[in-house]
Amino acid sequence: MRFRLNFMVASLALLGGLLLSAGAAPADTLTNSSVNVAVLDPNMSTILGTGTVAVGVTQTCPGSSTLSAICSQFGGGTESITVGTNSITLAYMGSATFGSGAFNGFEFSGLTFASGNPLNGFTLGTNTISGFTSSDVTSSGSTVFINLAGLPAMGTVVVDLTTGSSTSVPEPSSLAMLAVGLLGIGVFGLARRRVHSDLLS
Repeated sequence: MRFRLNFMVASLALLGGLLLSAGAAPADTLTNSSVNVAVLDPNMSTILGTGTVAVGVTQTCPGSSTLSAICSQFGGGTESITVGTNSITLAYMGSATFGSGAFNGFEFSGLTFASGNPLNGFTLGTNTISGFTSSDVTSSGSTVFINLAGLPAMGTVVVDLTTGSSTSVPEPSSLAMLAVGLLGIGVFGLARRRVHSDLLS
């Protein structure tokens, strides 16, 4: 009975260590001090204006000197662009609608992450622009495209950036639990051998 209990405890410790060691890595962060931005319309190869957005700073049109070429493309209301440490936020307060070409929106390029891993996707955060969906965002390598064609220029979109990693690195506490589990199994095996040899002698 005692051996079964020891075996169960050791097995649970090993299982817990294995489960915890496969946990998700923390969110990656941008290392850029600023990110390149371009307004594209009516397709992805026609650039109407370019500028830069400082990471961690909200820049608003009208008024931003680094986005003056981009701000000049929008008629009325206000627009703000924020590039966070791992997200892009667009906010609009206007009454117009974006043109309905094949593409009318933004290209954010030169995104470099602390891990050295490339951008491999995104998730949508807060989204209050009617009709905006994940199909309006594309990403690859170090670039994100956000297409607002035909959508109202009123609301907010948040795109959370994700990077790919070749391996996940377990936390030290997870490795410690794994070691305890393996040690428990080793102790159980030794105790079992001793009892088995005592019975035979």
